Amino acid sequence: MRSTFLRCLAVGAAILTFAAGALAEPSADTPCDLAGGAPAKNLSVEPAHVPIGLFYGGADLHVSAELPADMPTVVLIRGESAPLSVKKKGKVWGVLWMNVGEAAYEHVPAVYILASSAPLKDLADEKTLDRAGLGYQALARASGGDQALFGEVVKLEERDGLFSVRDDGVTKRSDAGVTHLEASLPISARVPAGKYAVQVVGFENGTPRCLGSTTVTLEQTGLARSLRTIAYDHGLLYGILAVVVALLAGLATGLVFGKGASKGH
Repeated sequence: MRSTFLRCLAVGAAILTFAAGALAEPSADTPCDLAGGAPAKNLSVEPAHVPIGLFYGGADLHVSAELPADMPTVVLIRGESAPLSVKKKGKVWGVLWMNVGEAAYEHVPAVYILASSAPLKDLADEKTLDRAGLGYQALARASGGDQALFGEVVKLEERDGLFSVRDDGVTKRSDAGVTHLEASLPISARVPAGKYAVQVVGFENGTPRCLGSTTVTLEQTGLARSLRTIAYDHGLLYGILAVVVALLAGLATGLVFGKGASKGH
């Protein structure tokens, strides 16, 4: 009986955790605010609309465009910046690892997925990249917090698929005098629903130029959308529904594993 109850709790916790992720607030998109160069042509992202269902597991975005010239290029999805606090770990009495405080940051993007045609350090100097907000070092300096610990923030966000910086995600090819750009951007299932700007930045003699921006929409559909509506508009009903679903799933799990356990004796 105790093991069945524990399984109920475990399954219920998993369901509620998934529901919390599905009900995340949408993030605002961030427009390309760099000085513009000659615009890219036929800029598109596929799929431009990503449905988030109950069993959504992420998506791969394919960005394509025709560049004004063969130049180093960056493709970026960046969410709105917001304050972020993380726990600081340290040894107490030189023995126990415990929380020893908090590190607070004023400006950390909710999503930061970047792909480039070459390593960022080869595209421009550090100050230029900082001004353009390109790369983890630029994010650390703009965060308004402890830069020495920002690497740990990056690790946490990378683990959840919210941060990614790759120098092999953009390819270019020339055809009849036209440079075609293609980029692949993986979108984690943890990226919240919302409308995001997909930015294309080119480098002319080490100077970043905005070549264009399009959008991609992540939208909850079906049962996931219904759960979000119930949670926001009918909180009590959502709480009752969550408990009922957790109990039913837990009991079903207990029956399955219970039969297996009885056969083993």
